[in-house]
Amino acid sequence: VMLLDEPTASLDDTNRQVVLELINEAKAAGAALIGIFHDRTAREAVADRHLDMTPASVNHEEYADAR
Repeated sequence: VMLLDEPTASLDDTNRQVVLELINEAKAAGAALIGIFHDRTAREAVADRHLDMTPASVNHEEYADAR
């Protein structure tokens, strides 16, 4: 299990891509990942499922294959 707290925050484009590739490699190897992403593009590059939340509630839940 990997917990990721904004893993692409403050990275340049090159290093952002490296991190996203490493996350996808970990997924392919069977790792379970839980992450906080404020960058929707980064989230969509790696997430199979996502929840959009506010402090009070879950606003939206979506599975990647539903897009």
